[in-house]
Amino acid sequence: SRFSPDLLAQLLSHDTNPDGRLLVDLVQNTKWDASVEPLILPMGLDLIMADVCGGSESPSMATKIMKWKKESSSDIWNTLADVNKQIHKILQTLVNKEHSLGENDAGAEWNLLKDLSAEQWQDIAAETILAQPLLELRLLFQKARLLLKTMGNLACVPVEPDSQT
Repeated sequence: SRFSPDLLAQLLSHDTNPDGRLLVDLVQNTKWDASVEPLILPMGLDLIMADVCGGSESPSMATKIMKWKKESSSDIWNTLADVNKQIHKILQTLVNKEHSLGENDAGAEWNLLKDLSAEQWQDIAAETILAQPLLELRLLFQKARLLLKTMGNLACVPVEPDSQT
């Protein structure tokens, strides 16, 4: 589960980059009210993160988003949380299906799927174990990005700018 946003209030109250000592103190001396669950990615997927702009304004963006959330009556925040839970569930479904297939057969399916488009996954979904949940995962990621873009637009924050979508 997520930790209470109040734990970051002091850190996020700074308009510019916060003092590093404040961050260290927060991390080391805070009793975090969250639970942690492992996320295991299927063998056919990698998580890649990149910062192509050479730095982001994450603290100020987060502050603006949290201000918007507090003032908004929109249900986007909760819908996004639900979509994220569904993504987690589908990732676990893929891992479970890999285990049921065995490493060799799962590897063979991933090798087949990696060379096909999403439209082609649909064509072979009935003949494979991994294609259908992979299609569901793709749709959920698209939905999450649309929700992030909508939320960013409403909060006047470039969370998912046009150049990225």
